Amino acid sequence: MPLRIVGSVYLLSAIWCFFQPEMASQGLGIQWLASHGKVEFLSVYGGLQLGLAVAMLSVSFMPKLLLGGVFFSTVFSTVLAFCRLILVLTAPMHTMLLSLLVIELVIAAFLFWYWRRIRLG
Repeated sequence: MPLRIVGSVYLLSAIWCFFQPEMASQGLGIQWLASHGKVEFLSVYGGLQLGLAVAMLSVSFMPKLLLGGVFFSTVFSTVLAFCRLILVLTAPMHTMLLSLLVIELVIAAFLFWYWRRIRLG
């Protein structure tokens, strides 16, 4: 099921951010200037992704909630990809950021396709 695949990607990313925060943040070009920077990184990159993963995986097992869950996931993923696209076009190119952009564009397109498929029957 497509939503389980995307939810699993978010879960793996959340685990990476929680257990390898220095490596994950350095790959993104983020430097912690204070200890609360680490807290913010873990909350946003780890916590938010973990929350999205749990929501996506949970909804994928609930047929009554599936259409709404896929719609929410599609909107979230599309906005995330669009924002990253704008920012990548206006900032110096970096391999990690370009890789994340490609992944987010693929996820957004994949979810949009899936949402249309289940919406249209």
